[in-house]
Amino acid sequence: MSENVEKGAEMLEFELLIPEDVGRGHFANHFSVTYSPEDFRLDFGYLVGKQAVLNARIIVTPSHLKRIQNAIGENLKRYEARFGLVPEKVIEKHSAE
Repeated sequence: MSENVEKGAEMLEFELLIPEDVGRGHFANHFSVTYSPEDFRLDFGYLVGKQAVLNARIIVTPSHLKRIQNAIGENLKRYEARFGLVPEKVIEKHSAE
């Protein structure tokens, strides 16, 4: 897969190699974020009942997280323009009993 990435005022072109086990993807219905001064950790998991299984942990710099946020926002705008608004569903957290 060929990718184009904007870096400053120039565009970088490179080939993105996708290993088979990564290309299949993982379903995630749980997401959490933790951070330190140096990085953000994005955890994606599959929640069933009161147990979640971590599928992936992505660690990025704060500046890269900002670019991810902008890219997701722009793509969500395009998606909603094409398919309609995505409803926001608030999920209440389970309390530990």
